[in-house]
Amino acid sequence: MDTIYGHESIKQKLEYAAKHGRLHHAYLFVGPKGVGKASLARAFIKTLYCERRASDGAFRACGQCEMCLRFDKAVSYFQKNVKTNYFSSPSQKEPDKPIAAVGLPDYIELEDNKAMLSVDVIRLLQERLAQALYGAPHRYVLIPEAAKMNASAANCLLKTLEEPTTETTFILTTSQPERLLPTIISRCQMVRFAAFEHDEVESWLRTRYTAAEEYVIAQVATMASGSLGLAVELMQGDDRDAILSAFQMIINERDSIEAMTVAASLKGKKQIFIPVVRLLLLFLRDILYVQTVDETHIVLRHHQETVLRCARTCAVEDVMRAIEAIQSYYEAFLGNGNEQILWERVALSFQRVLFRK
Repeated sequence: MDTIYGHESIKQKLEYAAKHGRLHHAYLFVGPKGVGKASLARAFIKTLYCERRASDGAFRACGQCEMCLRFDKAVSYFQKNVKTNYFSSPSQKEPDKPIAAVGLPDYIELEDNKAMLSVDVIRLLQERLAQALYGAPHRYVLIPEAAKMNASAANCLLKTLEEPTTETTFILTTSQPERLLPTIISRCQMVRFAAFEHDEVESWLRTRYTAAEEYVIAQVATMASGSLGLAVELMQGDDRDAILSAFQMIINERDSIEAMTVAASLKGKKQIFIPVVRLLLLFLRDILYVQTVDETHIVLRHHQETVLRCARTCAVEDVMRAIEAIQSYYEAFLGNGNEQILWERVALSFQRVLFRK
């Protein structure tokens, strides 16, 4: 697990539980998207499978034994073939629900590459769990973003969690625990992951992208909002300039006509909504810190002049109102709200509260 950046206290707790035979039958890893929940879960499971980890007393996978190689093969094949990697069921004429079980059949990872995780996937999982182990000492089931389960799938999984077996351990991850059934949450031991600090993201990016210019590192660390996963996407993708442009347009708008024009120009750019809103919330947070503490806490240093100007002209109550409004639009977006309407509301809310005359 030492290959996973950060989360040292979580690693220590998991290691302690493993070494003392106190593993829970089901864990729920909760935290923001992109902070390494699933990656740490995979590293933990690989370490538990490793045949040589006890040789030097350290809790780490050797990466060379048969079980480590089989685990890597299972994960690699799944990630490359998410749409075609499945196991069949006697009741299915056309098995099309992927469950990773290649190379190491006793490791199961659920993902259907769709907006929702259907009950068919959980039923296939239950059929597999009813079978004997294929040779590994234990079976591990990883369900990334478990909140994708629809109601039928969640209730189906609940039956399995209510009757745990000693040979199977579940790890569910989610960035939206409020969308999970309370009964599922109660059957799991919750492990909370925090977003990374801005300086931590910057430091990590410098070690990973040594050729990148410093201002790019600083911008991406800000836009990532504590998410290493988002930071990687921004460094490797084409959205960074679009995100910065949209953010700049919104904080520069001065009236309702400008706000609606900005919103119209962002129509169809659903993929940048979340990072733009995160930047806006960080911008408002900087204003609030200047108003209530001092300007040394400003994170968006590239926009410090605008932050200071807004802090002088806006009331604290207005800033708080803007934060609450934009946070509600963020949550509506996560709940599949209409993208165009939400762009309009974000732009208008920002303009009306911060730049009203």
